[in-house]
Parts: sequence; C-alpha cells; structure tokens
Amino acid sequence: MSNFQSWGLEWFNAQRNEHLVEPLTIVHSGGSLPVQGSVIDPETTVNSEGIRVISDKGRIIVNTSDVSSVTIRRGVKILRGSKTYEVIIDRDNPTYYNDANNIELVIPVRMLCS
Repeated sequence: MSNFQSWGLEWFNAQRNEHLVEPLTIVHSGGSLPVQGSVIDPETTVNSEGIRVISDKGRIIVNTSDVSSVTIRRGVKILRGSKTYEVIIDRDNPTYYNDANNIELVIPVRMLCS
C-alpha cells in the first residue's frame, strides 16, 4: 500500500509542478511578492433567456509555502499580466487548501480590471 501512496504523491507533485506555472504578483501592504500559480477564471453561464453572464469571481491556486510571508486577507491585490484581482475572503468565500497536506492554497478573488 505504501508504494501506491508514494506513487500517488509523486504524481500529484508532478501535476502541481506542471500546472502552477503562471507568473503572478501579490501586492500587499508590505510591498509585492512574485509567485507562480494557477488562475481559475470566472465562470460563464447562460441564463434562461439565453443571455451570457460572466461572473467577476474566480480562484487562484498557489503553493502555501510561497505566500507564507504574506497575510492573505481581503483587499490584497493579485496581478496577472494586464489583469488585476482583489482577494475577497469572507464568510461565504474563505481560503482553503486544495489538498490534504496543505501544500496548495486556494484564494477567492474578484476581477477588478483587465
């Protein structure tokens, strides 16, 4: 069983390294911090009248260790190329870990401009 768990952890780490590669900059009260991450863009839905609706909310996944020196809180900005996101942590949108080992942190954001 331990070989299967080791294989699973190796696969998971390889996937993380492959997909958390987008350059991001976290802008906080103490300055800015460049990190690698992955952005899950806001979802697009079509309502009953056939009108396409784009939410301004999304999520950003980063390595927890990369942001350990920063307090991720409401109002912190995250830059992704020409797009600016703002952290929207609240009761309905908390940060959470994407894995059981707390290696990846998922940050709820809303797009400010693009």
